[in-house]
Amino acid sequence: MRGAVEIAALAAAGLVPVVAYLAIGRALLDACFPSLAKEHDSGFGLACAYALGTGAASLALLGLRALDVGVSLPLALATGAAASWQLWRGRPVFGFPRLRRPVRAHERVDAVSVALGALLVLAALGPETWWDGFEFHLPLASAWTEGPIRALPGVIHAEFRAGVDLLYLPAVAWGEGDAAAAVTAGFAVAIALLIRSEATRRAGETAAALAAAF
Repeated sequence: MRGAVEIAALAAAGLVPVVAYLAIGRALLDACFPSLAKEHDSGFGLACAYALGTGAASLALLGLRALDVGVSLPLALATGAAASWQLWRGRPVFGFPRLRRPVRAHERVDAVSVALGALLVLAALGPETWWDGFEFHLPLASAWTEGPIRALPGVIHAEFRAGVDLLYLPAVAWGEGDAAAAVTAGFAVAIALLIRSEATRRAGETAAALAAAF
């Protein structure tokens, strides 16, 4: 059974990369897409930042591991630079949507969605039990952590070198491969936020809140 220190290490290995990718995405969104500034504090902006940050991080990790360079220090430096850029420009580092005390129906549903999202991320920190994870994704991330990105004889999945597996490298490098699924949970939350935003435009607040929850 894990002790408090081990649980803290597991949580950090899962959540720190997610926060780092989000911070990097926020800075890139602000620098490259200023027209979306009005969306920065919305769920839509948060989802776009996560997608942009994970995309940029995967390409950077691909280059680093191709050269057999460690990932921890570059990730820390990139996150620090992104946060400093945002603070220097007077922007919020993360820009989480402003939540109000639930009063109306859609706000109550949103509160449930937030709880479900938190539970999803928490569950992602548990041991990997899905065959796709422990047969393909985690072994591939482990191989690319132990050595440079390269061809792996007999492993067809390794030919997809710019895939989501790159985003798991920090957690695997820190010895907590099970926590890597937190990155995937982040994508699920981002999809829910995008659904919430689009459904609001099409069907109204209550329908959108229910769609995001489902």
